[in-house]
Amino acid sequence: MATEIWATASSGRVQKDGSSGEAYSLVHDAVEGSDIYTGTMLIRNYYYSTYNRYIISRGFGFFEVPNIEFGVVKIKFWAASKGEANAGHSTLHIVEGVQSDPLTLADYGNHKDKIISGGSIAYTDIVVGDWNYITLNDTGKSWIVIGGVTKLCFRLAGDINTSTPTANNFVNTSGVDDRPYYYLVLEAPKAGYIWCSDEVGETTELHYIDEAEGERAIEGATTGQTGTAGHLWIEETYLHYIDSNGDERRQEGTQEGATGQTAGHLWLEGSNLRYIDSNGDERYITGT
Repeated sequence: MATEIWATASSGRVQKDGSSGEAYSLVHDAVEGSDIYTGTMLIRNYYYSTYNRYIISRGFGFFEVPNIEFGVVKIKFWAASKGEANAGHSTLHIVEGVQSDPLTLADYGNHKDKIISGGSIAYTDIVVGDWNYITLNDTGKSWIVIGGVTKLCFRLAGDINTSTPTANNFVNTSGVDDRPYYYLVLEAPKAGYIWCSDEVGETTELHYIDEAEGERAIEGATTGQTGTAGHLWIEETYLHYIDSNGDERRQEGTQEGATGQTAGHLWLEGSNLRYIDSNGDERYITGT
């Protein structure tokens, strides 16, 4: 199951139109763009030979993310058209977004040095007239703001690499109701995912996804100690964790199964969390 979040109406692109004869480096490194467009997402690294000038467009997406846990994260976009006159220039990358809402001309220059890719799709893999997907890597996932607005920037490889084009390189996405067809897709966590909940009423609980991909929770007793939220470990016969409030909690599992095992192993089996305690004994806890 996945949650799809459509880019807001503030999303769009900031474009820099170079003057006739102006060097590519000056267009690329400009502090401000020339124009702001919302409702579409035309990402370009382009040489317009008729007028001997360069045009670069950088796209920006705003996504209002609910307070949910997620596993795989993707960007879904509709490709209306594409072009790659220079090999490798039209690979579409996602980089960190720090843009203003609404967009300003300065957002163009403020993303010149945002070159670390959070995920990409090669030009040859982009299918025109269909939905396309970019899976975010761990860096890209770190830019997701749970319960807030996630900002992402979209740039072509030629732009990121400061590669001077000789013709048109672009990926174009249409839209409707002044919103480009870009979606942030948050897939539900898969079996084995464990986290400390920060939801209201659940901040003392440790949650996990069981093998049937159902969400379960346990609530350990406090030990009186504190620490960094999310830390999980085994001590003596107990499973310990630091909850979202920073309080240490522990719960003792039921002894069952193997003995004489290597302490510290934790795994999922069916609806149970199983672990090997400090004595080498297997134990399990069933969440509700």
